[in-house]
Amino acid sequence: MKNIKSAQVKKIDNVGRIQIPKYMKNNLKIKNGDYVEIYENGNEIIIKKHNASCIFCENLDSLTAFRDNFICHECMDKLKGI
Repeated sequence: MKNIKSAQVKKIDNVGRIQIPKYMKNNLKIKNGDYVEIYENGNEIIIKKHNASCIFCENLDSLTAFRDNFICHECMDKLKGI
């Protein structure tokens, strides 16, 4: 593991959740309701703040949430024309 600034041991609750410490959420500017990305890497689980982008063109502007994904207005207009 590289560039570790802090670490804690947390217990997984009976439905598989862990609580991210408040100071870590504050440092990464993660708010309640934000999306995170979860990766499996060998014997590690990596949790990263999700930077929302359009699932079709990766645009970062004018996004609308739809079923756990984001679609920009331009792509949404193109879909309406199909």
